[in-house]
Amino acid sequence: SISKRNKYVALFHDLGKPICRKENEVGYVAYTGHENVGAYYLLNYQYSLRLLNESTGLTTEDAEIVFQHTAAQQTLGEKTIKNNNLLPIVDRIYAFAELNRNAARTE
Repeated sequence: SISKRNKYVALFHDLGKPICRKENEVGYVAYTGHENVGAYYLLNYQYSLRLLNESTGLTTEDAEIVFQHTAAQQTLGEKTIKNNNLLPIVDRIYAFAELNRNAARTE
């Protein structure tokens, strides 16, 4: 079962796709940069809720998971993990990357 928090992460990950959608001349579709847009949307959503004194339980870690999941599809290097202080959430990043990879196979 997927937690409510992870459902939000998946939602914001997908929200970045429409604005980044590019189709080439042979019909191949790519969503380059969608992780940046999705993380930006999540951070803005969090900020808006704070102004309204509401909360979803999301943190900046969740935005980092949206942002880093594409890199995790290959493998996050030790330098990236260290420089971005990802060690506390690296397992969640890889878990979401795997969830995303499996979801893409079923579409």
